[in-house]
Amino acid sequence: MKTLACSLIAMVSVALSSALFAANLEEGQIAGTVVDAEAITIDTAKGEHWYFNRDPALSVKLKVGEKVTVHYYITGRGKVYAKRLKRPGRPSKARKKR
Repeated sequence: MKTLACSLIAMVSVALSSALFAANLEEGQIAGTVVDAEAITIDTAKGEHWYFNRDPALSVKLKVGEKVTVHYYITGRGKVYAKRLKRPGRPSKARKKR
């Protein structure tokens, strides 16, 4: 009886963990001008407004009017998170050699 209960618990935990890994349904990137720096709202060239939640690992300060490319992901519940921001014309720190 104990082995049956342990195997059932193991199967349920595997099923739940696979659902958590499949929660990120879509990833992408979009470029635009910053409208609100605190809430990460951008306006695209097509006139669309995009609102992003801030990923906990993201620690970038933005200025209103700045042009950025936002790399984002959408969770299974439809929330859009900005995971990386890139400013055009600035090389990343890894590429910079002195």
